[in-house]
Amino acid sequence: MLRMVKKLFPHNRFDAVAMAFTFIMIPVAYLHGLYNILPTVYPVSGVSEEEAAANRSSYNQHAIFITFLFVNAVGHLCYTLFTNTSCRRNVLPVSHISGWVFCQTCNQNSPPRSWHCPLCKTCILRRDHHCYFTGRCIGYHNHRFFISFLVYVFIAAAYAAAMSAWVVSMVVGGFTWRLIPSLMFPVMAWVLGYLQVPFITTFLTSVAFMILLGSGALLGLQLVQIWNGQTYYEYCAGGNEYCKDLRSNIVEVMGKNWWFCWLCPLFPSPQPGDGTQYTVSEEDQTQLNQSGDAFNTRRRRHN
Repeated sequence: MLRMVKKLFPHNRFDAVAMAFTFIMIPVAYLHGLYNILPTVYPVSGVSEEEAAANRSSYNQHAIFITFLFVNAVGHLCYTLFTNTSCRRNVLPVSHISGWVFCQTCNQNSPPRSWHCPLCKTCILRRDHHCYFTGRCIGYHNHRFFISFLVYVFIAAAYAAAMSAWVVSMVVGGFTWRLIPSLMFPVMAWVLGYLQVPFITTFLTSVAFMILLGSGALLGLQLVQIWNGQTYYEYCAGGNEYCKDLRSNIVEVMGKNWWFCWLCPLFPSPQPGDGTQYTVSEEDQTQLNQSGDAFNTRRRRHN
């Protein structure tokens, strides 16, 4: 239990700020939508009984939808946080294997595509990157949870931006082209007095558009990496030695039940291996072995 609690602690100030933003904005946005946005769009007071009944039904449908998004976003975030992604969860060989890298910090052999994270202070199995917003490295065993988390954040941000824009347009008396820059920068518009809406609404509208753009860009990058069978490091380096057919690339990241496991983090989706062995061509394997041996040589000189 204490070990799980320690996983919530940020590693540095960047982790602390980004994690605070994540842990605060998700419940605030959910509660704001449930108790502010939806009642404004679907009022039940001051209208006829028939309209109130229709609005109540619409409110319940939207409330169920955003609750589904909230629960899955939080669930996949928790699995991203608490899933062990280090190489130490595997039984690693003592003797050196060609293509593997010896990490003098961890004092162990690390398999291909694994890298040492100075923030997490351990070697991460098939490391993709260190995510400041979760405060954890994204690796072989939590990658699918991270991608599913991005999917739900993206959908929730798109929904929040659309509903907030609807509320703002209702306040100003309808949609106009002048409203578009105000929706993109509602805080500035509110300060200048253009929008006469509550500050919390303008602020969260701005945040929703920011998260929509950020999560969309990151999700798009992740999908490109899956298409090419790459980690983020391999994407930056331009290598795709481990790329297979598209379905195999998806299964390697999302598991065998990739087509429905994103609906709930509790759904099992076993991956095809243990993250330590990969099949590549002989030519690519030779290049990878040379890269691994050169990396080991640089590490010895550095230490």
